Amino acid sequence: MVNENIFQCDSHEAERNAYNAAFYELGFRWYWDCEIYAEIMKAYEAAFLAKLIEKAQLRKRLSTRNTAPSAHFNWAETLAGEIGA
Repeated sequence: MVNENIFQCDSHEAERNAYNAAFYELGFRWYWDCEIYAEIMKAYEAAFLAKLIEKAQLRKRLSTRNTAPSAHFNWAETLAGEIGA
């Protein structure tokens, strides 16, 4: 089983590093080594994890803008600015 985890980690190293970089940028004290990454990928789909990280990034942006979570917020304006529309 150890060899399987090493192989999986080697073949997905860039993806694992991307998750770790996202955690760091969000201020999370998380780090996925090869073993943890292999176990997480067995339990969750990558799309689900990406959505969670995306939501955390949006919450962080709101908190830096001093926008209360219950306050009205125009998501269309935010997304348009991000995609350059």
